[in-house]
Amino acid sequence: MGKDRPSSAWLEVLAVAAILLLAAVLRMGWPGITEFKADEARLLSLALEMRQGAFAVRGISSSTGFPNFPMSVWLYAIPTFVWPHAYSATLFTGLLNTLAVAGCYWMVRRYWSVSAALAATLMLAVSPWAIIFSRKIWAQNLLPLFVMIWGISAALAFVEKKRWFLVIHIVCLAVAIQIHLAAVALAPATLLFIIVFHRRVDWRMVGVGVGLSLLLAAPFLYYLVSHVDAGTALPTGSGGEAGSGFSTHALRYVSMLTLGNDIHSLAGPAQFENYLAQLPPMQPVYALWAVLVLGGIVWMVSGIIRRREAVQSQVGFILLAWLFVPVLVFLWEWTPVYLHYFIATLPAQYMLAGVFFAGLLDRFGGWVRGIAWAALLASAAFQVYASLTLLSLVGTVATPGGFGTPLAVKLAAADLAREEIAAGAAEVLVAGVGSSPAWIHFRPSLMRCCMTFHAAS
Repeated sequence: MGKDRPSSAWLEVLAVAAILLLAAVLRMGWPGITEFKADEARLLSLALEMRQGAFAVRGISSSTGFPNFPMSVWLYAIPTFVWPHAYSATLFTGLLNTLAVAGCYWMVRRYWSVSAALAATLMLAVSPWAIIFSRKIWAQNLLPLFVMIWGISAALAFVEKKRWFLVIHIVCLAVAIQIHLAAVALAPATLLFIIVFHRRVDWRMVGVGVGLSLLLAAPFLYYLVSHVDAGTALPTGSGGEAGSGFSTHALRYVSMLTLGNDIHSLAGPAQFENYLAQLPPMQPVYALWAVLVLGGIVWMVSGIIRRREAVQSQVGFILLAWLFVPVLVFLWEWTPVYLHYFIATLPAQYMLAGVFFAGLLDRFGGWVRGIAWAALLASAAFQVYASLTLLSLVGTVATPGGFGTPLAVKLAAADLAREEIAAGAAEVLVAGVGSSPAWIHFRPSLMRCCMTFHAAS
Protein backbone atom coordinates (compact mmCIF):
# COMPACT_ATOMS: atom_id res chain seq x y z
CA MET A 1 0.00 0.00 0.00
CA GLY A 2 3.02 2.31 -0.18
CA LYS A 3 2.60 5.47 -2.21
CA ASP A 4 5.51 5.01 -4.49
CA ARG A 5 7.64 2.43 -6.18
CA PRO A 6 11.33 3.18 -6.68
CA SER A 7 12.55 3.39 -10.26
CA SER A 8 15.44 1.20 -9.25
CA ALA A 9 14.25 -1.58 -6.96
CA TRP A 10 17.79 -2.80 -6.42
CA LEU A 11 18.74 0.59 -4.94
CA GLU A 12 15.99 0.22 -2.34
CA VAL A 13 17.17 -3.31 -1.55
CA LEU A 14 20.76 -2.10 -1.11
CA ALA A 15 19.68 0.75 1.14
CA VAL A 16 17.56 -1.52 3.34
CA ALA A 17 20.32 -4.14 3.48
CA ALA A 18 22.86 -1.51 4.52
CA ILE A 19 20.63 -0.21 7.31
CA LEU A 20 19.85 -3.72 8.59
CA LEU A 21 23.54 -4.63 8.48
CA LEU A 22 24.36 -1.50 10.47
CA ALA A 23 21.61 -2.34 12.97
CA ALA A 24 22.91 -5.90 13.32
CA VAL A 25 26.52 -4.82 13.89
CA LEU A 26 25.53 -2.25 16.50
CA ARG A 27 23.32 -4.77 18.32
CA MET A 28 25.33 -7.98 17.93
CA GLY A 29 28.92 -6.81 17.49
CA TRP A 30 31.39 -7.21 20.38
CA PRO A 31 29.13 -9.38 22.57
CA GLY A 32 31.75 -9.34 25.32
CA ILE A 33 31.00 -5.67 25.93
CA THR A 34 27.72 -6.20 27.72
CA GLU A 35 26.65 -6.11 31.34
CA PHE A 36 26.22 -9.37 33.18
CA LYS A 37 24.96 -8.87 36.72
CA ALA A 38 22.64 -10.70 39.10
CA ASP A 39 19.47 -10.67 36.99
CA GLU A 40 21.35 -11.76 33.89
CA ALA A 41 23.03 -14.61 35.77
CA ARG A 42 19.80 -15.82 37.31
CA LEU A 43 17.90 -15.61 34.03
CA LEU A 44 20.61 -17.54 32.17
CA SER A 45 20.78 -20.13 34.95
CA LEU A 46 17.06 -20.82 34.58
CA ALA A 47 17.42 -20.98 30.79
CA LEU A 48 20.24 -23.51 31.11
CA GLU A 49 18.20 -25.59 33.55
CA MET A 50 15.37 -25.61 31.03
CA ARG A 51 17.79 -26.75 28.33
CA GLN A 52 18.69 -29.64 30.61
CA GLY A 53 15.05 -30.68 30.97
CA ALA A 54 13.66 -28.64 33.86
CA PHE A 55 10.63 -26.86 32.38
CA ALA A 56 10.39 -23.34 33.82
CA VAL A 57 7.06 -22.41 35.40
CA ARG A 58 8.28 -19.07 36.76
CA GLY A 59 10.88 -16.48 35.92
CA ILE A 60 13.29 -14.62 38.13
CA SER A 61 11.89 -12.49 40.95
CA SER A 62 10.90 -8.90 40.21
CA SER A 63 12.15 -5.88 42.15
CA THR A 64 9.26 -6.44 44.58
CA GLY A 65 10.31 -10.04 45.15
CA PHE A 66 7.23 -11.41 43.35
CA PRO A 67 8.11 -13.95 40.63
CA ASN A 68 7.87 -13.01 36.97
CA PHE A 69 6.25 -15.03 34.20
CA PRO A 70 8.60 -17.66 32.70
CA MET A 71 8.28 -16.28 29.13
CA SER A 72 11.75 -14.70 29.14
CA VAL A 73 13.25 -17.98 30.38
CA TRP A 74 11.52 -19.90 27.58
CA LEU A 75 12.83 -17.48 25.00
CA TYR A 76 16.38 -17.39 26.33
CA ALA A 77 16.45 -21.18 26.49
CA ILE A 78 16.17 -21.28 22.67
CA PRO A 79 19.73 -20.09 21.87
CA THR A 80 21.23 -22.29 24.60
CA PHE A 81 20.07 -25.37 22.68
CA VAL A 82 22.22 -24.16 19.78
CA TRP A 83 25.21 -22.93 21.78
CA PRO A 84 25.26 -23.22 25.59
CA HIS A 85 27.27 -20.06 26.16
CA ALA A 86 26.42 -16.68 27.66
CA TYR A 87 27.23 -15.08 24.29
CA SER A 88 24.46 -17.05 22.57
CA ALA A 89 21.76 -15.38 24.66
CA THR A 90 23.43 -11.99 24.21
CA LEU A 91 23.47 -12.41 20.43
CA PHE A 92 19.91 -13.74 20.53
CA THR A 93 18.78 -10.46 22.11
CA GLY A 94 20.51 -8.51 19.36
CA LEU A 95 19.05 -10.74 16.65
CA LEU A 96 15.46 -10.26 17.83
CA ASN A 97 15.98 -6.51 18.01
CA THR A 98 17.46 -6.47 14.49
CA LEU A 99 14.37 -8.30 13.25
CA ALA A 100 12.31 -5.56 14.91
CA VAL A 101 14.21 -3.02 12.78
CA ALA A 102 13.24 -5.00 9.69
CA GLY A 103 9.63 -5.04 10.88
CA CYS A 104 9.72 -1.25 11.20
CA TYR A 105 10.73 -0.95 7.55
CA TRP A 106 8.04 -3.37 6.41
CA MET A 107 5.24 -1.54 8.20
CA VAL A 108 6.15 2.00 7.13
CA ARG A 109 6.86 0.86 3.57
CA ARG A 110 3.48 -0.86 3.37
CA TYR A 111 1.41 2.15 4.38
CA TRP A 112 3.50 5.13 3.31
CA SER A 113 6.59 5.31 1.10
CA VAL A 114 10.15 4.16 0.59
CA SER A 115 11.52 7.48 1.85
CA ALA A 116 9.41 7.33 5.02
CA ALA A 117 10.43 3.72 5.65
CA LEU A 118 14.14 4.36 5.10
CA ALA A 119 14.12 7.41 7.39
CA ALA A 120 12.22 5.65 10.18
CA THR A 121 14.33 2.49 9.96
CA LEU A 122 17.59 4.44 9.92
CA MET A 123 16.61 6.35 13.06
CA LEU A 124 15.67 3.12 14.86
CA ALA A 125 18.84 1.37 13.69
CA VAL A 126 21.16 4.04 15.15
CA SER A 127 19.09 5.08 18.20
CA PRO A 128 21.57 4.92 21.12
CA TRP A 129 19.19 3.69 23.80
CA ALA A 130 17.60 1.21 21.39
CA ILE A 131 21.11 -0.14 20.80
CA ILE A 132 21.93 -0.33 24.50
CA PHE A 133 18.69 -2.18 25.21
CA SER A 134 19.50 -4.63 22.41
CA ARG A 135 22.87 -5.73 23.77
CA LYS A 136 22.05 -7.19 27.16
CA ILE A 137 20.51 -10.37 28.52
CA TRP A 138 17.50 -8.72 30.14
CA ALA A 139 13.87 -9.75 29.93
CA GLN A 140 12.57 -6.37 28.78
CA ASN A 141 15.15 -6.28 25.99
CA LEU A 142 13.17 -9.05 24.28
CA LEU A 143 10.15 -6.77 23.90
CA PRO A 144 10.80 -4.85 20.61
CA LEU A 145 10.16 -7.70 18.18
CA PHE A 146 6.94 -8.84 19.85
CA VAL A 147 5.72 -5.26 20.24
CA MET A 148 6.57 -4.68 16.57
CA ILE A 149 4.43 -7.67 15.60
CA TRP A 150 1.72 -6.35 17.95
CA GLY A 151 1.72 -3.07 16.00
CA ILE A 152 1.81 -4.69 12.56
CA SER A 153 -0.99 -7.10 13.45
CA ALA A 154 -3.07 -4.18 14.78
CA ALA A 155 -2.86 -2.48 11.38
CA LEU A 156 -3.64 -5.68 9.50
CA ALA A 157 -6.53 -6.63 11.79
CA PHE A 158 -8.22 -3.32 12.49
CA VAL A 159 -7.43 -1.38 9.30
CA GLU A 160 -7.14 -4.07 6.62
CA LYS A 161 -9.78 -6.28 8.28
CA LYS A 162 -7.64 -9.43 8.19
CA ARG A 163 -9.38 -11.16 11.07
CA TRP A 164 -6.78 -13.81 11.93
CA PHE A 165 -4.27 -11.10 12.71
CA LEU A 166 -6.45 -10.14 15.65
CA VAL A 167 -5.43 -13.45 17.21
CA ILE A 168 -1.77 -12.62 16.60
CA HIS A 169 -2.28 -9.13 18.03
CA ILE A 170 -3.77 -10.40 21.28
CA VAL A 171 -1.22 -13.21 21.66
CA CYS A 172 1.69 -10.81 21.07
CA LEU A 173 0.25 -8.49 23.70
CA ALA A 174 0.11 -11.43 26.13
CA VAL A 175 3.67 -12.47 25.27
CA ALA A 176 4.92 -8.91 25.76
CA ILE A 177 3.21 -8.64 29.17
CA GLN A 178 4.64 -12.00 30.18
CA ILE A 179 8.11 -10.88 29.11
CA HIS A 180 7.89 -7.72 31.25
CA LEU A 181 4.90 -6.36 33.13
CA ALA A 182 5.61 -2.80 31.94
CA ALA A 183 4.13 -3.91 28.60
CA VAL A 184 0.72 -3.97 30.32
CA ALA A 185 0.69 -0.28 29.31
CA LEU A 186 -0.10 -1.49 25.77
CA ALA A 187 -3.29 -3.24 26.90
CA PRO A 188 -5.32 0.02 27.03
CA ALA A 189 -4.17 0.72 23.45
CA THR A 190 -5.54 -2.65 22.31
CA LEU A 191 -8.79 -1.89 24.14
CA LEU A 192 -8.90 1.49 22.40
CA PHE A 193 -8.45 -0.16 18.99
CA ILE A 194 -11.29 -2.58 19.74
CA ILE A 195 -13.57 0.31 20.70
CA VAL A 196 -12.68 2.58 17.77
CA PHE A 197 -12.77 -0.21 15.17
CA HIS A 198 -15.53 -2.24 16.88
CA ARG A 199 -17.40 -2.88 13.63
CA ARG A 200 -14.37 -4.70 12.26
CA VAL A 201 -13.82 -6.88 15.31
CA ASP A 202 -14.50 -10.60 14.96
CA TRP A 203 -15.22 -11.61 18.53
CA ARG A 204 -14.50 -15.25 17.76
CA MET A 205 -10.94 -14.25 16.97
CA VAL A 206 -10.79 -12.29 20.22
CA GLY A 207 -11.87 -15.44 22.04
CA VAL A 208 -9.20 -17.52 20.29
CA GLY A 209 -6.54 -14.93 21.11
CA VAL A 210 -7.55 -14.74 24.77
CA GLY A 211 -7.68 -18.54 24.98
CA LEU A 212 -4.17 -18.93 23.57
CA SER A 213 -2.92 -16.19 25.88
CA LEU A 214 -4.32 -18.01 28.91
CA LEU A 215 -2.72 -21.21 27.66
CA LEU A 216 0.67 -19.47 27.58
CA ALA A 217 0.10 -18.19 31.11
CA ALA A 218 -1.15 -21.55 32.45
CA PRO A 219 2.22 -22.87 33.78
CA PHE A 220 2.79 -19.68 35.76
CA LEU A 221 -0.79 -19.62 37.05
CA TYR A 222 -0.36 -23.25 38.10
CA TYR A 223 2.82 -22.28 39.93
CA LEU A 224 1.01 -19.51 41.82
CA VAL A 225 -1.97 -21.69 42.69
CA SER A 226 0.20 -24.60 43.82
CA HIS A 227 2.15 -22.34 46.14
CA VAL A 228 -1.03 -20.95 47.65
CA ASP A 229 -2.50 -24.45 48.05
CA ALA A 230 0.69 -25.64 49.68
CA GLY A 231 0.58 -22.76 52.11
CA THR A 232 3.88 -21.47 50.83
CA ALA A 233 4.13 -17.72 51.07
CA LEU A 234 5.10 -16.11 47.81
CA PRO A 235 8.02 -13.72 48.13
CA THR A 236 7.02 -10.10 48.47
CA GLY A 237 10.31 -8.31 49.01
CA SER A 238 10.68 -4.70 49.96
CA GLY A 239 10.41 -3.38 46.41
CA GLY A 240 11.12 0.16 45.42
CA GLU A 241 9.62 3.35 46.69
CA ALA A 242 5.89 3.75 46.28
CA GLY A 243 4.51 5.82 43.46
CA SER A 244 4.28 9.55 44.17
CA GLY A 245 1.24 10.61 42.16
CA PHE A 246 1.35 12.71 39.00
CA SER A 247 4.82 13.06 37.52
CA THR A 248 6.49 14.04 34.27
CA HIS A 249 9.03 11.20 34.53
CA ALA A 250 7.25 9.28 31.79
CA LEU A 251 7.58 12.19 29.35
CA ARG A 252 11.23 12.69 30.24
CA TYR A 253 12.07 9.02 29.80
CA VAL A 254 10.30 8.74 26.45
CA SER A 255 12.19 11.85 25.32
CA MET A 256 15.50 10.29 26.39
CA LEU A 257 14.69 7.00 24.71
CA THR A 258 13.70 8.80 21.52
CA LEU A 259 16.53 11.30 21.18
CA GLY A 260 19.40 9.32 22.67
CA ASN A 261 20.44 12.00 25.13
CA ASP A 262 21.88 11.27 28.59
CA ILE A 263 23.60 8.19 27.22
CA HIS A 264 26.70 9.53 28.96
CA SER A 265 25.21 8.32 32.27
CA LEU A 266 26.45 4.83 31.39
CA ALA A 267 30.03 6.11 31.60
CA GLY A 268 29.51 6.69 35.32
CA PRO A 269 30.38 9.71 37.47
CA ALA A 270 34.12 9.14 37.06
CA GLN A 271 34.21 8.86 33.26
CA PHE A 272 31.23 10.74 31.81
CA GLU A 273 33.20 13.95 31.27
CA ASN A 274 35.93 11.98 29.50
CA TYR A 275 33.25 10.42 27.30
CA LEU A 276 31.54 13.71 26.48
CA ALA A 277 34.89 15.27 25.59
CA GLN A 278 35.27 12.70 22.79
CA LEU A 279 31.92 13.50 21.16
CA PRO A 280 31.11 16.07 18.49
CA PRO A 281 28.34 18.57 19.33
CA MET A 282 25.25 16.42 19.82
CA GLN A 283 22.64 19.08 20.59
CA PRO A 284 21.91 19.76 16.89
CA VAL A 285 21.28 16.03 16.45
CA TYR A 286 18.85 15.92 19.36
CA ALA A 287 17.14 19.08 18.06
CA LEU A 288 16.72 17.62 14.57
CA TRP A 289 15.28 14.37 15.89
CA ALA A 290 12.94 16.25 18.23
CA VAL A 291 11.66 18.36 15.31
CA LEU A 292 11.07 15.25 13.20
CA VAL A 293 9.21 13.38 15.94
CA LEU A 294 7.10 16.35 17.05
CA GLY A 295 6.48 17.23 13.41
CA GLY A 296 5.39 13.65 12.78
CA ILE A 297 2.90 13.82 15.65
CA VAL A 298 1.39 17.08 14.38
CA TRP A 299 1.44 15.83 10.77
CA MET A 300 -0.37 12.64 11.70
CA VAL A 301 -3.00 14.35 13.86
CA SER A 302 -3.63 16.80 11.02
CA GLY A 303 -4.00 13.93 8.55
CA ILE A 304 -6.47 12.13 10.82
CA ILE A 305 -8.60 15.28 11.15
CA ARG A 306 -8.62 15.91 7.40
CA ARG A 307 -8.96 12.33 6.10
CA ARG A 308 -9.90 10.03 8.93
CA GLU A 309 -11.18 7.30 6.59
CA ALA A 310 -7.85 7.05 4.76
CA VAL A 311 -5.78 3.94 5.47
CA GLN A 312 -2.74 6.03 6.36
CA SER A 313 -4.78 8.03 8.87
CA GLN A 314 -6.10 4.91 10.55
CA VAL A 315 -2.64 3.34 10.78
CA GLY A 316 -1.38 6.72 12.01
CA PHE A 317 -3.94 6.56 14.80
CA ILE A 318 -2.45 3.21 15.82
CA LEU A 319 1.04 4.75 15.88
CA LEU A 320 -0.12 7.67 18.02
CA ALA A 321 -1.82 5.34 20.51
CA TRP A 322 1.28 3.10 20.49
CA LEU A 323 3.43 6.06 21.53
CA PHE A 324 1.14 7.96 23.89
CA VAL A 325 -0.91 5.36 25.75
CA PRO A 326 2.12 3.97 27.69
CA VAL A 327 3.06 7.54 28.60
CA LEU A 328 -0.45 8.26 29.86
CA VAL A 329 -0.49 5.01 31.85
CA PHE A 330 2.64 6.05 33.74
CA LEU A 331 1.94 9.78 34.12
CA TRP A 332 0.35 8.85 37.40
CA GLU A 333 3.14 6.97 39.17
CA TRP A 334 1.23 4.07 40.65
CA THR A 335 4.61 2.32 40.59
CA PRO A 336 8.21 3.57 40.41
CA VAL A 337 8.95 4.38 36.75
CA TYR A 338 12.19 3.59 34.91
CA LEU A 339 13.56 4.27 31.44
CA HIS A 340 13.27 0.68 30.27
CA TYR A 341 9.50 0.71 30.94
CA PHE A 342 9.13 2.63 27.68
CA ILE A 343 10.96 0.21 25.41
CA ALA A 344 7.44 -0.82 24.38
CA THR A 345 6.95 2.58 22.64
CA LEU A 346 9.65 1.74 20.09
CA PRO A 347 9.61 2.35 17.18
CA ALA A 348 6.35 4.33 16.97
CA GLN A 349 8.12 7.68 17.41
CA TYR A 350 10.54 6.96 14.58
CA MET A 351 7.73 5.84 12.29
CA LEU A 352 5.97 9.16 12.88
CA ALA A 353 9.24 10.99 12.25
CA GLY A 354 9.83 9.06 9.02
CA VAL A 355 6.37 9.88 7.70
CA PHE A 356 6.89 13.58 8.44
CA PHE A 357 10.35 13.52 6.85
CA ALA A 358 8.96 11.95 3.67
CA GLY A 359 6.12 14.45 3.64
CA LEU A 360 8.61 17.33 3.69
CA LEU A 361 10.54 15.76 0.82
CA ASP A 362 7.35 15.46 -1.24
CA ARG A 363 6.39 19.06 -0.51
CA PHE A 364 9.70 20.70 -1.35
CA GLY A 365 11.73 18.27 -3.47
CA GLY A 366 14.69 19.44 -5.52
CA TRP A 367 17.81 20.55 -3.71
CA VAL A 368 15.91 20.62 -0.41
CA ARG A 369 15.59 16.83 -0.67
CA GLY A 370 19.37 16.48 -0.88
CA ILE A 371 19.95 18.75 2.10
CA ALA A 372 17.32 16.91 4.15
CA TRP A 373 18.87 13.51 3.47
CA ALA A 374 22.36 14.88 4.18
CA ALA A 375 21.19 16.24 7.54
CA LEU A 376 19.49 12.98 8.52
CA LEU A 377 22.48 10.85 7.46
CA ALA A 378 24.85 13.17 9.34
CA SER A 379 22.73 12.89 12.48
CA ALA A 380 22.74 9.11 12.13
CA ALA A 381 26.53 9.11 11.77
CA PHE A 382 26.83 11.20 14.95
CA GLN A 383 24.59 8.79 16.85
CA VAL A 384 26.62 5.81 15.65
CA TYR A 385 29.84 7.55 16.70
CA ALA A 386 28.37 8.26 20.15
CA SER A 387 27.38 4.60 20.61
CA LEU A 388 30.69 3.16 19.38
CA THR A 389 32.67 5.61 21.50
CA LEU A 390 30.69 4.57 24.55
CA LEU A 391 31.23 0.86 23.84
CA SER A 392 34.94 1.49 23.40
CA LEU A 393 35.12 3.35 26.71
CA VAL A 394 33.16 0.90 28.85
CA GLY A 395 35.02 -2.01 27.27
CA THR A 396 38.45 -0.69 28.25
CA VAL A 397 37.98 1.55 31.32
CA ALA A 398 36.27 0.85 34.63
CA THR A 399 33.03 2.83 34.91
CA PRO A 400 31.85 2.48 38.54
CA GLY A 401 28.34 3.75 39.02
CA GLY A 402 27.65 3.38 35.28
CA PHE A 403 28.13 0.45 32.92
CA GLY A 404 28.87 -2.81 34.72
CA THR A 405 31.98 -4.93 34.32
CA PRO A 406 31.86 -6.36 30.76
CA LEU A 407 30.88 -10.00 30.34
CA ALA A 408 34.17 -10.78 28.57
CA VAL A 409 36.09 -9.85 31.73
CA LYS A 410 33.94 -12.14 33.84
CA LEU A 411 34.27 -15.01 31.40
CA ALA A 412 38.05 -14.57 31.54
CA ALA A 413 37.86 -14.81 35.33
CA ALA A 414 35.72 -17.94 35.04
CA ASP A 415 38.30 -19.40 32.64
CA LEU A 416 41.06 -18.73 35.13
CA ALA A 417 39.05 -20.32 37.94
CA ARG A 418 38.44 -23.43 35.85
CA GLU A 419 42.13 -23.68 35.03
CA GLU A 420 43.05 -23.43 38.71
CA ILE A 421 40.52 -26.10 39.65
CA ALA A 422 41.83 -28.37 36.89
CA ALA A 423 45.34 -27.81 38.25
CA GLY A 424 44.27 -29.06 41.67
CA ALA A 425 43.10 -25.97 43.54
CA ALA A 426 40.94 -26.94 46.52
CA GLU A 427 38.76 -23.85 46.30
CA VAL A 428 38.31 -20.63 44.36
CA LEU A 429 37.75 -17.40 46.27
CA VAL A 430 35.81 -14.60 44.60
CA ALA A 431 36.91 -11.26 46.04
CA GLY A 432 35.22 -7.92 45.55
CA VAL A 433 34.90 -4.50 47.08
CA GLY A 434 32.33 -3.54 49.72
CA SER A 435 30.27 -5.56 52.16
CA SER A 436 26.76 -5.27 50.75
CA PRO A 437 24.67 -8.37 51.58
CA ALA A 438 22.99 -8.07 48.19
CA TRP A 439 26.37 -8.12 46.46
CA ILE A 440 27.56 -11.07 48.52
CA HIS A 441 24.28 -12.84 47.69
CA PHE A 442 24.45 -12.62 43.91
CA ARG A 443 28.21 -12.83 43.39
CA PRO A 444 28.53 -16.64 43.71
CA SER A 445 25.56 -17.29 41.41
CA LEU A 446 26.99 -14.90 38.85
CA MET A 447 30.38 -16.64 38.85
CA ARG A 448 28.74 -20.08 38.81
CA CYS A 449 26.64 -19.10 35.81
CA CYS A 450 29.68 -17.76 33.93
CA MET A 451 31.65 -20.92 34.68
CA THR A 452 28.77 -23.26 33.79
CA PHE A 453 28.03 -21.66 30.43
CA HIS A 454 31.68 -21.29 29.53
CA ALA A 455 32.40 -24.91 30.45
CA ALA A 456 29.43 -26.16 28.41
CA SER A 457 30.74 -24.38 25.32
